[in-house]
Amino acid sequence: MRTIAEIKADIEYLKQNDMDNTVTADCMKELLRYRELERDGRLVVLPCKVGDTVWVKSSFFNNNIEQAKVINARHDGFNYKVVCEGIGERTYGKTVFLTKAEAEKALKDGKV
Repeated sequence: MRTIAEIKADIEYLKQNDMDNTVTADCMKELLRYRELERDGRLVVLPCKVGDTVWVKSSFFNNNIEQAKVINARHDGFNYKVVCEGIGERTYGKTVFLTKAEAEKALKDGKV
């Protein structure tokens, strides 16, 4: 993985030697921005996105696993939170899973 210093050096090189390639320079600047966010602990990669289908333990009172559509996803500083259509907010990895197999395994192992 390239360091921030290496990316900055590459951007400088492009500015000095390859003035016509603005697309490459712009891509390098964007990469630099993401690397700086990552370094500062401000880059969050969510496990799913709005519109994805996930598997959810739908109720705290039963062991039903159902398919649901993601309408919001966020990180609260501790956990990934997923809001599902018709179900509400749940915690990823505890009651929300990307596959039915993951959900069934967690249920079987008593982790849900």
